[in-house]
Formats: sequence, structure tokens, C-alpha cells
Amino acid sequence: MAASGIQARVPLVPPLRFATVDERVHRGAYPTLANFRFLRRLELRTLVSLLPEQPSTDLLHFCAHERIRHHYVPIEKSEPAGLTVAAVSEVLKLMMLEENLPVYVHCMDGFVTTGVIMMCVRKLQLWSSAVAQIEFGRFSRTRGEQLAAPASAPLQFVDAFPVDQAFADFIAQHELAGGLSGWCMRVALFKGASAREASADALGADAALSRAPRARRTTDTAHTFSSALEALSLEGLPISKRR
Repeated sequence: MAASGIQARVPLVPPLRFATVDERVHRGAYPTLANFRFLRRLELRTLVSLLPEQPSTDLLHFCAHERIRHHYVPIEKSEPAGLTVAAVSEVLKLMMLEENLPVYVHCMDGFVTTGVIMMCVRKLQLWSSAVAQIEFGRFSRTRGEQLAAPASAPLQFVDAFPVDQAFADFIAQHELAGGLSGWCMRVALFKGASAREASADALGADAALSRAPRARRTTDTAHTFSSALEALSLEGLPISKRR
């Protein structure tokens, strides 16, 4: 009784720069012993460590004791933010599956490396680059520090990061099996709706073109394909503004 009373008075301490990114997806800095009670409350299934070396035995023992699957992703000093396309793809696909959630993703300081991962998540969610950069900058702030924009190398990495066919195939495969997480399912539904709308628009325009004068068809066809591609890609729209 006395021990439980003392434990109840010990404050819950989140990791540095802790935040909830989306449904059961959390981010932050390297968890210390003081953070373990807080993390236990999250009922994590998965913890992802983005580090130059293996994490401490304290963290590994915590994961084992709480039956949390631990994934170690080594950081490459020669790469922007220490990440490769393969490593980011691995982490994103892990976060996209219901069986791995809730998940906590961390690097040493919870800023640059974790921030690049989350900017790629936002890219997959079809956020605009500007909004994703603002979110990135929020986590750079400490007392007296100004909001920071991503350095050029991490930003170039995110801009070049492919979220096309490989992820489309992955989403389609697991959507059929019912294995997608809630946030990823929303991405799949939005992309599916966009594709259906674009296809319907293209078919309707094609029917109209067949009845149009021949001189107008070349210009109208180019416009139709341009509109269809724009609807399919939804490039630059935050997920909250797509209707």
C-alpha cells in the first residue's frame, strides 16, 4: 500500500519533445528511466530506435518486460539526417500496420532524424511541404530558441523520397487483408476516392469529346489528362483540407 501510494505521487515524465503524430503514433527523444512509467501508459506494441548504436540495456529490458517489439534502425553518418530511403520505407511500412500500433519512434534528441521520418509520414498523408516543414520546426524550439526550418539536406531527402508505386502496392496488399492502421486506411480511402473521381471525370470528358468538333479535341484532351493527373496526385494539399 505504501509503495503504491509513493508511486502514485511520482509524476509521469514524457520523453523530451514527446508528441502524438496521429492515431497511436508517437514521437520523441531517447527515453530515459524517468520516462518509462509514462511510456507504459501508452500500452505500446512497438518501439523504433533511430540511433548510431544499439540502445542501452535499460531500454531493451523495459521493452522485454512490457512485451514491446523493439526495432533498431542504425543511423548512417554519410546520409542526410542519417537515413536511407530503405530505412525510412521500413519504418513507415511498420507504422502503417495495425498490428504494430501503438508505436513510439525516437532518435537521440527527437528532432532531426525523427523529424525527417515524420515529414515523410506527412508526405504520405498528402500534406503540403510547407505545412510539414512548419511542424518539423516546432520540435526545434527550446527556451529562447527560434523556430527552425529543416536544413537543406534533410529537406532535399524528403522532397526526393518516393511515396509512389511501392507504397501503393503495400497499401493495396494490406487493405485487402484488413491489416492497415487507421491513419493509413484514411490515406488509402482518399487516394481511392481521388482515383475514382479522376477516372469518372476522364470518362465523362471523353464522351463529351466524341461529340465535340474535331478542331477542339486536341486541346480539350490535354486539359482532361492534366485535370485527371491533378486529381490523382492531390499534390500539395494537407489531408484536413481535402474534400
